[in-house]
Amino acid sequence: MKKTQKILKWKVSKGKQRLDKFLAEHIGKLSRSTLQRLIGQGNVLINDKIQKSKSAIVMPGDNVKILYKELRLQAKEDIILKTVFEDSDTLIIDKPPGLVVHPTPNQNKPSVASGLLARLKDIRNVGGDQFRPGIVHRLDADTSGLLVIAKNNQAFEYLKKLFSQRKIEKEYLALAHGKIQARHGFFRDPIGRKPKTGKFQTGMGREALTEYWVEGYYEYFSLPTGVGGTKGEGEVDTYTLVRIQLHTGRTHQIRVHFSSAGFPVAGDKLYGGRFRHTDQDLFPRQFLHASRLKLNLPSGKVKEFRSPLPEDLKKVLTQLKVFSP
Repeated sequence: MKKTQKILKWKVSKGKQRLDKFLAEHIGKLSRSTLQRLIGQGNVLINDKIQKSKSAIVMPGDNVKILYKELRLQAKEDIILKTVFEDSDTLIIDKPPGLVVHPTPNQNKPSVASGLLARLKDIRNVGGDQFRPGIVHRLDADTSGLLVIAKNNQAFEYLKKLFSQRKIEKEYLALAHGKIQARHGFFRDPIGRKPKTGKFQTGMGREALTEYWVEGYYEYFSLPTGVGGTKGEGEVDTYTLVRIQLHTGRTHQIRVHFSSAGFPVAGDKLYGGRFRHTDQDLFPRQFLHASRLKLNLPSGKVKEFRSPLPEDLKKVLTQLKVFSP
């Protein structure tokens, strides 16, 4: 990120109103939460006096000023984005694990977004958010697989509409703790943000629909801590490999639905529950991969794309024993 000092000024011309509402009406590039933070930090002045209360009143004739550092996403040439498909409107990449799709304004992490700026010179203004150029959907940092990018604003609006209307088929492969008995099923619980945390939970919020098919079962025999180990002294952990289709696109949807059902995604540090600490030796990350996409491209062509399971997750499966229930 590159920081540039900015000063914004206004003269109040009408009405008596709250400071945060006045600012929200006069500036579009900063969110309401960002404005409130700037007020609390003493970066907003009324008649050259620092004002730290968002509910302060501004009057006609008052001079309002904001001092802030504008962040600008920087291109990074060293971020390699593996191309699965590209035409004049659309880029589809195979995102590696550990790479965030886009940073927040307070982050300076390597990201798909900064790699896109280095690769596509005209993408910075696609979509209207400089931190998410051309990005129409996202994957968690530790989730690998297929990601769709719009190369121009017309394609961006078209693809966003496809996602919002649920006209893009999205499939994932995941390894879940436990033995899921039903070979095919649905999770239908709504999902919403858990207050005062970075987590989401079922039972509240927006509708969410996840469909799954069982692809196989696995076992792992783990030795107890400090024991040399003969069979029978340790524990047998059971896993289910599932193919998943998302019918809605809620944040952390797969991870929340499976965890809520008692089958958290293996290696999930946020929703893994009692498995969070025991997973660290076997799983390099959460076992979740975006493996298939099918969509009608802006060009009018219907295309299907697939991404094989990456090497780190293949290696995990070689350490497990396949078994039939």
